[in-house]
Amino acid sequence: VSVLSTVNTKKGAKTYTYYNNEGKNLWYIKVIGTFSYGNNSSKCTNSTVIAKANDSAWKIYSKSASKSKNVATATVIAKQYSGSLLLNTINKSVSLTCSSTGKLS
Repeated sequence: VSVLSTVNTKKGAKTYTYYNNEGKNLWYIKVIGTFSYGNNSSKCTNSTVIAKANDSAWKIYSKSASKSKNVATATVIAKQYSGSLLLNTINKSVSLTCSSTGKLS
């Protein structure tokens, strides 16, 4: 008796957008993950981050991507300025998970 193993790949993305009180898109972070799944397991094989500020008062200070087991994670530090005065700092992470059946969440 031979057992055939089936491993599939899936790529997906998840985005977090930071808005002000008026609903304006100030900046966003997106994680893009590539996964292999099947045989009752899944694994993240690649993780990429995209981050962009859409308002001149905000700057993307740093961004990074990581992968662990079946999770792809992107992290950003965004800073708000008024001229040279720092007003606000936000550290935000967004994660994308793949199940053993290929469901992304």
